Amino acid sequence: YIIESVSGPDSSGRVTIKAKDVLRLADNDKALAPALSQGELIAAVNDTATTLRITGAPVADYPAPGIVRVGDEVITYTGSSTIIIDEEINLTGCVRGTNGTIAEGHDEEDRVQICLEYSDEAVADIAYDLLTNYGAVPTSFIDKVAWDAENALWLGQFNMSTLITEPFGVTELLGEITEQGMFYIWWDERDQLINLRAIRPATETPTQLTDRNNILAETTSIQVKADERISQVWVFWNQKDPTKELDEEKNYRTVRVRANLEAESSDQYGEQRIKKIYSRWAQNSAQAINMTTRLLSRYTDNQKYMTLALDAKDRQLWTGDIADITHFNVVDVTGLPETQRWQVIEADEMDSGHVVKYKLQKYEYLITELFAFWMESDAPDYADATETEKL
Repeated sequence: YIIESVSGPDSSGRVTIKAKDVLRLADNDKALAPALSQGELIAAVNDTATTLRITGAPVADYPAPGIVRVGDEVITYTGSSTIIIDEEINLTGCVRGTNGTIAEGHDEEDRVQICLEYSDEAVADIAYDLLTNYGAVPTSFIDKVAWDAENALWLGQFNMSTLITEPFGVTELLGEITEQGMFYIWWDERDQLINLRAIRPATETPTQLTDRNNILAETTSIQVKADERISQVWVFWNQKDPTKELDEEKNYRTVRVRANLEAESSDQYGEQRIKKIYSRWAQNSAQAINMTTRLLSRYTDNQKYMTLALDAKDRQLWTGDIADITHFNVVDVTGLPETQRWQVIEADEMDSGHVVKYKLQKYEYLITELFAFWMESDAPDYADATETEKL
């Protein structure tokens, strides 16, 4: 854990320590990507100059080749050298007005901001880079081999690209890439690792929980959040100018819309619920379509959450795990108990070694989603498979 504060001792001699998990290192108030550049122009330049003279920063802040932003202009360069040590840097081979921006003159003391570019990179690699290189999260807290395996199996279609021209909070960027890349990350305090998992159907056998055998009496509650339901997803992508505000809709060349009109009808919810995504990351229409399809499939209905408690014999269930739950409060249209699938999103060992409290979210995929799995070439046909193999 990362110690946030220490207070005390109080009148009884007690000291209070406040600590958070290592993802705290990537919070917006601690980590920015790209880092803030302090270099500034020594002299004014016109809109055709191919060399920028910079002062106020070390040459290591401007590696070559690279991309910088001055004002509202993006400039690529091929060379970076120190002319006067600790006093002047020259960026050479400059190409002006790139990435949809316009070449323009700049004044003395205008700031020269280094940009961060990702080009057709796996989303797991982007998240890893943001956490370790900009969030200062030690690499020992990430099982990159496991991340790569999950990415290769489920997220291969989500290689993404972007150019970030101003410092953004790392947590904010991770929020964008996890939503648009269809995965999530979390801190597992038991394994002492930051885990990554695609938004996908369960491949493991879910834990079976019932009110008779597992769930502690009078610990269950169910909450329905209607405000999380959506009936339309609009994905704006293909940015024109990366220096503009992210939510400036006219700065995107393309928008992809998917709607569930049946859910908006008077027979169901009777209203529109629109979610807009402003994607600096998507690089093709297939990715935008995938986003709209998966999100609408997941959030068309009101979202359901359950809290419950288990005793020590069932404490192997943990964050990210899937459970099939049968409880008298969960029934079908006829009022009979119905087993439903849920995913653990929070786990809290309230009474160490004895009682664990869980928060779960309903885990479902609508029939608009079809999933397939690769099998070994010598795998049996379904009719000849054992019950275990069929799973």
